[in-house]
Amino acid sequence: MRFNSELIWRAEENQREAFRLMARSAVDGAVLEVEHTCMVATGVPNAFFNPVFLYRTPDEIEIFLRRIRAFYDARGGLPWTLLISQWNSENWRDTEAMLTPDRLSDAGLIAAGTVPIMARETQRGDGWSRFHPQVVVECVQDGDALSDFRDTLAEAFGVPGYVTELLMPEMPNPPLRLYIAYLYGEAVGTISLLDAAGVGGIYNLGVHPGYRRRGIATALLRHALDEACWELGLSECVIQASRVASPLLNNLGFRRIALCHRYVEPENLPPGEGQKRG
Repeated sequence: MRFNSELIWRAEENQREAFRLMARSAVDGAVLEVEHTCMVATGVPNAFFNPVFLYRTPDEIEIFLRRIRAFYDARGGLPWTLLISQWNSENWRDTEAMLTPDRLSDAGLIAAGTVPIMARETQRGDGWSRFHPQVVVECVQDGDALSDFRDTLAEAFGVPGYVTELLMPEMPNPPLRLYIAYLYGEAVGTISLLDAAGVGGIYNLGVHPGYRRRGIATALLRHALDEACWELGLSECVIQASRVASPLLNNLGFRRIALCHRYVEPENLPPGEGQKRG
């Protein structure tokens, strides 16, 4: 796969669209795009569920941050996260480089870790061995399956059940597909696939804590890659990888194409996050 600026832009736009869809379906969600900035509020009181995306560096950072704070203050003082991506290239030059940690620190923000953006070509996995043949992956198509998806996702990520209900109150629109893994009839894992910006965005990859290390995440990823290729006709899939998932994604052929830096206001830094986790 040739990693280039167009693929990186597609990966970033896919993520922006994923959050736009989430906010538009949430009861208290809102999206505001102004002056090369996309602000998303999902209504969930967690900084990482209320991202601010940049298309380019603002001319006046103080005015820029004042506008952001006003947007989230008007929605009950929601915490928010500023996302800045850096291309994985030795010759990377971009206006986002102007937003240095020191400059952001002077403006009242602190680093909240980094997340790699990874990508790989899609392909049909007929040659893949089934690590756990009892795993059955199904597309969510009704309310009962959606309830299973939300409950399993909440368990996998250790969040209260109301969070997944707020973010997914009803069946998603067609560009977003939800899948759930069943093991012996029990819902044990989740994954989502978003067809946007010409790539397949993979989200919500999670496995119930009681069923990890059984090949379930591998089965979910392979299924998503097959769906992206043969059902949607997409040539690449992208994902923002957690530290835990990165080794698995590397084994499946995903490669880092960019790095996403997160910045928050000090009072909104989640426990365990920060530069030491970058």
